[in-house]
Amino acid sequence: MKPLFIFIFIAAVVVSCRKDNTFTSAAAQGSAPAVAIAYTSADTNALDITFKNSTQGAATYYWQFGDGTTSTDASPQHIYATSGRYTVKLVARSDAGYSADTSVLVIAAAKAVAKFTTTSSGVYLTFNNASTSIDSCSWNFGDNTAASTTVSPSHVFPAAGTYPVTLTIYGIAGDTAVITTNVTVGYECINGGSMETADASSWTVWNQQANDPPTFGYTTDKPSGGSGGCLDFPSFVAPGGGSSNELLYQAVYVQAGKQYQFSAQVKLPAGGTQCYMQFYLSTDPNTWNENNGNPPTQLFASLNTWHGWGGYSGSGPTVAVDGSMITLCQSYGVYGPYASNGIYTATATGWMYLGIQAGTWEGYSGGAFLVDDVSFTQLP
Repeated sequence: MKPLFIFIFIAAVVVSCRKDNTFTSAAAQGSAPAVAIAYTSADTNALDITFKNSTQGAATYYWQFGDGTTSTDASPQHIYATSGRYTVKLVARSDAGYSADTSVLVIAAAKAVAKFTTTSSGVYLTFNNASTSIDSCSWNFGDNTAASTTVSPSHVFPAAGTYPVTLTIYGIAGDTAVITTNVTVGYECINGGSMETADASSWTVWNQQANDPPTFGYTTDKPSGGSGGCLDFPSFVAPGGGSSNELLYQAVYVQAGKQYQFSAQVKLPAGGTQCYMQFYLSTDPNTWNENNGNPPTQLFASLNTWHGWGGYSGSGPTVAVDGSMITLCQSYGVYGPYASNGIYTATATGWMYLGIQAGTWEGYSGGAFLVDDVSFTQLP
């Protein structure tokens, strides 16, 4: 047993003393690239940028244009989607694997152009800034109030009239553009009160009563005091003894202590039962309660078969009416806290919502309900 043990040990020693293989690798020699870039913009399009790459000692390039896009071209061309200031970065790498980078601020901007439009609710105007290449701006409202640097501000003018509003645009490229426009301010708080086809965009159909919305610009018939097209609530009936009603609304701006005159022209048919034509003034666009209590309430003025329209029978039938809503209310029930004269005195400053509703409860209309020339005007 001993000789065998010795033989194995010697063999192990001999194997362990063999010469190892030699491993070698070639290391590339060189230095980091010297990165240098510049850019120019096209004469016909300031967003079209061409980059000039003067980098020395580089084999590959990786550009980041500052808008989320990249390129591996040596000297790329890039067109930006919008005017702006963009930090562009180039990473260059040599054959030896060394890298270097540099960044440059690129101003890709056309000349500034000053332009704006307005929307209004009485003396409350919202200015919609449609200018281009804006870095910052300044508004002078022409009414001796403080200037605004808000991009699209809102402003309450002291009274109706015409004001020279000046918008100054300071461009991204360091230029300046100025526009002055005479803006006419009125006391009418309703937009789209003529109820023409194009006026539909000024109104919102309440999503809880939108199964059969009314038609704007209806010309087959109209209230005698109206003009052009009108709003048509087509003939309706309550299905299965329930209710059928439609309501639309829009926001109106009011100021505490100011008075507002409501008016509308309506034409309503005879023969209806359990039905109503109602106008509301609510502080919440999703709350329209028939509340005849202390102001501010929801209901404004109403013609309905429960309170005088159709001889106080409670169910009708209705009589045909055609004329001023407030005048008709005076003849048929004076229902609603403002039905007597249509004047509302605001108790707080802010936004309210004027709603128009036609409907029935377990009845039918007897024909179309037509509405035209709705107005809610601040009294001077």
